[in-house]
Amino acid sequence: MSRVISCNTAGKAAVLSYLGAGGKLMPEQHRVLFPGRGARRAGVDEDLLLYPHVFSGPPKEMPFLLPHAVDGPHIGMFPLAKARPAADVYRAVSGSVSPEFRDELDRFASLLESEHGEWEYATKALDWYDQDTIFFSITG
Repeated sequence: MSRVISCNTAGKAAVLSYLGAGGKLMPEQHRVLFPGRGARRAGVDEDLLLYPHVFSGPPKEMPFLLPHAVDGPHIGMFPLAKARPAADVYRAVSGSVSPEFRDELDRFASLLESEHGEWEYATKALDWYDQDTIFFSITG
C-alpha cells in the first residue's frame, strides 16, 4: 500500500491550545522498510529514527482521542531541534539501506535540512517565532 506523507511546522503548544488542550511501525511495515536487518544496524540512533515520529500520533497532552484508522494514527511529530542531526545521519547511512528506499531517504534528509535551516534562522531573528515541531499527516 502506498502512503503520502505531508508535513508542516508549528509550535506544539499552539497546536494543543488550538485543539483545546494546554506508534510505531506494524511488523509488516518494519519488515518491508528494513529487510534482513534492524534499523539500528544502519547506524541511526533510536531517537532519530523516522518511524516512531511519523506514526507517533497526536501530542500526548491532548485531552481527547482523535479517531484514526485501524492500522495506526495518521499524524506524527518530529522535533525541529533534531532535524539537522537526523538529516546528517540519514545521508551518512543512505548506502546501507535497501536501494529502493535511498531516493526517498535522500529527499527526506533534504526536507529535514530545509526545515531545520528555516527554524534555526527564525528562532534567532524573529522574537515571535514559536514553531518547534514538524507535524506529519499520512494519507493513503
